[in-house]
Amino acid sequence: MNQINGDRRDHSYNVTQSALEQSSEPNNEMYILSILASLLCCVPCGLIGLMHVMASRIDYSRGSYSLSQKKSQQAKCWTGWACGLGLLFIIITISVTAVTVAKLARIANLPHY
Repeated sequence: MNQINGDRRDHSYNVTQSALEQSSEPNNEMYILSILASLLCCVPCGLIGLMHVMASRIDYSRGSYSLSQKKSQQAKCWTGWACGLGLLFIIITISVTAVTVAKLARIANLPHY
């Protein structure tokens, strides 16, 4: 009898785990964010993130929920890197521009002999 009860617990755990996996559908926000990251930030990382989002959706539709979650996490990672690198590029561009303008302003104010 204990063997049967043990099996029931394991089965109910598997059903609960399967229900939890099904509830985490791929979100549309990550799809949109990876497209924007591809267009506005870092194209290579954004495209890899977009491919992972698309693969996650395909895996979810096939019923492979754990693989879908794994690819969704990879998509978040790659999209995050794309946004981070894009932000770093913007910061470096603004810094270089500010330094260049300051140098040009200093050169323009020098007395001519």
